[in-house]
Amino acid sequence: MNAPVATQRTIVTDNPNRLALETMSKTARAAGRVWAVRKWAADLAAQAPARNYREQLRAIYDGVLRRCSYVMEPDEMIYGSPAALICWMVATDANAPGRDPTTLDISWMPNRRKGFGDCDDVSTLIAALAIGIGMQKIYFRVARGNAGAHVSVTVVTPKGQIVDVDPVGHPDHQFGWSAPSSNVTYYDINTLQPSSQPLAGAETMNAPARMPETYFVAPGNAMAGGDLNGHWAAVAETDFDGPRVLTMPMRQWNLARRGVMLDGMSGIDEMGRVYR
Repeated sequence: MNAPVATQRTIVTDNPNRLALETMSKTARAAGRVWAVRKWAADLAAQAPARNYREQLRAIYDGVLRRCSYVMEPDEMIYGSPAALICWMVATDANAPGRDPTTLDISWMPNRRKGFGDCDDVSTLIAALAIGIGMQKIYFRVARGNAGAHVSVTVVTPKGQIVDVDPVGHPDHQFGWSAPSSNVTYYDINTLQPSSQPLAGAETMNAPARMPETYFVAPGNAMAGGDLNGHWAAVAETDFDGPRVLTMPMRQWNLARRGVMLDGMSGIDEMGRVYR
């Protein structure tokens, strides 16, 4: 039997528009049901502790990095079928030529060559893998700015944890990073209803588009006063990353050394998260 033709749908846009998001959503939902994606997702998630959904998503993040590379596109090539998504994103045409991409055991497939795609392609694959391990609340996160727009995936786990999964930020940023922006819209991959508000069903929110999970305060005053050595980190119950290092711009550091902490001052931790 010949392998199915891997089709793609091409649109021209400088922002993830409705047509692009609809195609991404349709492809992700279809791919999340095919054997190749479900098996690969389960193999990756099984590397994490049972019911540790955040770590399962981290394992998926790492698995995608091993198989895919970020490559910019002159226009948006939106993959219109599970076969196309798997073929190009994990390079099955080179690693398992002539085989139906939807029936491959990707975990055991040779990795002679990485697949490729830009942020919309990576987001479609991440969403499909999240569906493959049973995640129900999956969102395309579109962050817009002067340089254009960037799309990634945000998942609300069964425990109510909000987890950003964006391998495109690697290696400059690690797991849990999301592109900073004051203009962020979330699209439920099932309904594509846009929302700039905290995600439906989420118990907590994190920065910068949501309220901070972890922030630095001075004893007795969250915004001003105190010695720098007296500052401490307030961590939400669902923040499982533990203690971390916070860096800040030199101008803000000069203020902080004098004990001045102002509302709106920003910092970034070693995982690439921005806090204000």
